[in-house]
Amino acid sequence: MDPARPPGPSELVRASSSPRPTSEPGVRVRFLYASPLFSGGNVPALDTRADLEGLRAASGICAEVRVATVDRLRGALLARPSPGILHISAHCLRSGGNLCLALEDSFGAPHILPASDLATQGPWDGVELLVFLSCHSEAFARELVRSCGLRRVICCSFVVLDQAAQVFCGAFYQALGAGRALLSCHEIARAAVRSSADERISMEADKFVLLGEPAPPQNGQPSALWSPALTSVALEPWPSWPRWPSVEDFVGRQDFAVAAARAFEHRRVLCLAGARGIGKTAFCHGFCHHFSAPGGRRFSAGAFLVDYVSTVRGAAGEHPDAFALAILNELRAGSSRRPAPPGEEAGGGANGGAGPAQALTV
Repeated sequence: MDPARPPGPSELVRASSSPRPTSEPGVRVRFLYASPLFSGGNVPALDTRADLEGLRAASGICAEVRVATVDRLRGALLARPSPGILHISAHCLRSGGNLCLALEDSFGAPHILPASDLATQGPWDGVELLVFLSCHSEAFARELVRSCGLRRVICCSFVVLDQAAQVFCGAFYQALGAGRALLSCHEIARAAVRSSADERISMEADKFVLLGEPAPPQNGQPSALWSPALTSVALEPWPSWPRWPSVEDFVGRQDFAVAAARAFEHRRVLCLAGARGIGKTAFCHGFCHHFSAPGGRRFSAGAFLVDYVSTVRGAAGEHPDAFALAILNELRAGSSRRPAPPGEEAGGGANGGAGPAQALTV
């Protein structure tokens, strides 16, 4: 398949997962990511796919991937058994002089959460390790350690390059999955950043900070170094990223995309009309690329393109309703796909519990 072209009616089998065993012993990681549609496009999208590839390559790591909304963050903190390792991938921003975390709402818009509100979302003392590799995340981490009893955090002290965070993330989880102690994993990951052939990346190593390890001595005796316990984890299919190509320089349409997502709350069909060349196709590609991302966005079940001209030409006049038949085939294929993973079903989906994960045909 051409990677620059979105899936069409002849490509109905979506590569939604890689075959994996139903359960295996491993280190469980709850991975929450947020890359909302900021008005004006002045905040770049996170390359969450690259972060997840680092986890996927690490043997012994079992990840549960969700879009980071306030409800899902609270749900992860309240989950039993406790979250164990919680990984948050999101922008840290300055708003009104305060440092805030940019999560998503159920329509893909930013949900700005100040540090004080982040601390009240749940019992952080049940998190054994928080991995929080956002720029300036150390300020958040120290507040959570001070006020919420959070025990261990890996965070960033300043602005950090995305590529450096990806190198650190991949090496860290590879070492953690191999059974190394947390302190050793941190040093191995920093060494991977420091030894990068890219000088810009290699200079970022000291920005990755470990708080809470080693723990203070107990009764004059040094505390044991922490390592995650292996648990038998019911595995989810590994999430695949949208097959829709991202649109370069896609700016100025974020507010419209959020409005369209809100409209799908009450409508099953939207008609996008405008003069030739105004950007209708580019908008559809950008919309589908964002909202078909895994983890509980509105169309995580899939987004598919039915091109009128190509479909009618391909039919060669064999059927007068070729275009309608192509849409029906898409809808039938979508309804027969695998059930949504936990967190994307009714009550936990990106639409705030309005129903199961939906597929979109364009």
